[in-house]
Amino acid sequence: MSTSASQAETVLDSASTPVLLVNAVGEIAYANPAALALFRSGLKQLLGSALLTWLLSAHDSEALLDKVADVAANPGQPLKVDVQLRASGEALQAVLSALEGDTDGVVENVNKFVVIELLNHAPVLMVQAAEHRAAQQGAQRELLRNLAHEIRNPLGGIRGAAQLLARVLAQSSQRELTQLTEYTDVIVAETSRLQALLDRLLSAQASARTLSRVNVHELLERVRSIVSAEYPNQIVWRRDYDVSLPDLAVDEHQMVQVLLNLVRNAAQMLLEAKQTDGCITFSTRAVRQVTLGVKRHKLALELLVIDNGPGIPPQVRPRLFNPLVTQRAGGTGLGLHIAHSFVVQHGGIIEADSRLGRTVFKVVLPMLAV
Repeated sequence: MSTSASQAETVLDSASTPVLLVNAVGEIAYANPAALALFRSGLKQLLGSALLTWLLSAHDSEALLDKVADVAANPGQPLKVDVQLRASGEALQAVLSALEGDTDGVVENVNKFVVIELLNHAPVLMVQAAEHRAAQQGAQRELLRNLAHEIRNPLGGIRGAAQLLARVLAQSSQRELTQLTEYTDVIVAETSRLQALLDRLLSAQASARTLSRVNVHELLERVRSIVSAEYPNQIVWRRDYDVSLPDLAVDEHQMVQVLLNLVRNAAQMLLEAKQTDGCITFSTRAVRQVTLGVKRHKLALELLVIDNGPGIPPQVRPRLFNPLVTQRAGGTGLGLHIAHSFVVQHGGIIEADSRLGRTVFKVVLPMLAV
């Protein structure tokens, strides 16, 4: 565009995003009120100062000045540069575009300016990361579904053959029968175990849900009763409930399975660590204006399952929700994967934060209307 710098100042002042006006060598000629608030500085301090005093390119400190010079010399399409605030390190995206015209005395001997608009880069990065995770999870679910179907058919044949063999063995001598029956028992037991694993894998991929309104605290108390019966008098239970929460629109069976998997995982870790003071805490809160995946929600539920156990090993944490990953001896590595799949199907997120003495699984679900 062609205008004077003083006219540009009027336009820039009305912008809600931080905007700088700099000359071709990177000296700040003007900053709008939003930019002053971002840099926590006054206009007098900014005017005439070097751009690199306030901003750095995310990759190369000189790259930002090079881009400014390029845009000033060759007006055309705006350029985008990843930058960060020198003072705080906050990540931003700078959009550079040329401003040509009379300087109106703002900066002498320079007749080309560059407008730099600073945008909050964090939401963009979060959306890109969420889209990437969703694509990975979709491909992973499809792979698991295909793999499970491929394994299921031969397993049925093996199990059937073992059962037939067991019948034939009934006609053998007692000694032969005892020895060979042990083998068929192993075949039947192991194929049954693998069949159960595959059923659990396939159930995690199911997309059909029946939503109904349920009280999340009633679900938590039901799960607590189940796990308490499995481990009587071995765990201390604590609640930190927001009793004002409205009912949640979820598939009740899937959500019970999510909570059971999380709570059982916590209980088993406590017992394997042989902690005499093992404690599991439930916490619920309402959170507002939250982004889940790539969608913004006015209201959501935040549910925490907290234990004071030994924590999740660092090498396991990045792959915690992947199938067949477990930190427990004898674990299948499917419980957390299934919990993750069901939460994602509900449009929510599930995260884990762990250190020695405190592991937190956080589930955030949108408050949906049925």
